[in-house]
Amino acid sequence: MNKEIRLRKNREFQTVYRRGKNFWNKDFTIFIRPTNRKKVKFGVSITKKFGKANKRNLIKRRIKEIIRLNVCDLGLGYEMVILPKKTL
Repeated sequence: MNKEIRLRKNREFQTVYRRGKNFWNKDFTIFIRPTNRKKVKFGVSITKKFGKANKRNLIKRRIKEIIRLNVCDLGLGYEMVILPKKTL
């Protein structure tokens, strides 16, 4: 995932959590916030419930690869935070 489409700072994540809408299913919770930019930005957050750092990083890498392959199909002007659930 390119640096241009990543949420990296805690302040960016907190803004999406507070001002965004959330959607969920059995595998993920997604917070989405519309913006005025011509880009879409993503962040992935994962809790320690998933295990040690190597397992959490593996899950994050897989999610980021899915985003990289499908970023052109998603709409522009959004910030999204993806939270996987323990069912994975």
